[in-house]
Amino acid sequence: MRELNDFEKNTIRKIVEQNQINFVALLDEYMADKDIELDYGARTATVHFDQAIYLPNNNFGATQLIDQVLTISDILISVIGLLDYLKQNNYLKLIQVSPTPTPARFGRLLQGNPSVAYQIYDNEITELLLSNSFKEIKVEQSLVDYFNDKFLTKEEIRHKENISWAKIALVVTIVIGGLDLMVSSLDTYCDRASYYSPTKIDSTQINQLLRQNAGHKIKFQMDSIIKCKILHDFSRDTFDIKIVDK
Repeated sequence: MRELNDFEKNTIRKIVEQNQINFVALLDEYMADKDIELDYGARTATVHFDQAIYLPNNNFGATQLIDQVLTISDILISVIGLLDYLKQNNYLKLIQVSPTPTPARFGRLLQGNPSVAYQIYDNEITELLLSNSFKEIKVEQSLVDYFNDKFLTKEEIRHKENISWAKIALVVTIVIGGLDLMVSSLDTYCDRASYYSPTKIDSTQINQLLRQNAGHKIKFQMDSIIKCKILHDFSRDTFDIKIVDK
């Protein structure tokens, strides 16, 4: 499904909310003080503008009138184009349920009011009007679902959900990785703390160490001013000890 503009979304809203609507009723809000006359014999479409509003005292020139024609033409082709697009994608059907009225004319120009006419010379718009103006719009459930899902197709919803889950998985992976790094750092810190933590050795153990190191002529007296500093290095379940005189 292509991306829709606000005008198209508003048109779909009207189609879904009214459920059973025809093309003429769909255009009603844009036809204030004007109407469209269709001639099926001559294959023409003419817009009639209320003269009192669009040409008061003959002050409303041809250029402004052409601008109004362009505006209503743009609305017509946008609505018809949207309906055709939705029909091709099986969101609705356009069905001729009754004969085309004669004369074929629709809009909100007050009957009897003087009007100024302007023929639509765009053949594409004219043919679209002649072909679709009095057809009924049958709404399919798929269009109702599309509207209720905020103009997202089922495929688009699944795609968004997949992206959301992928983002969640990425965040979880980052968090787990961060926790692993923290645990690893904590283990390293604890190992180093154990590595450098002092070990208490009593005098009996010191004397034993001195006897084992007698070849190095280390003298030890508990009441002397010689201070012994014992440095140790643990490596798993073994350690080395050095005695340094100060």
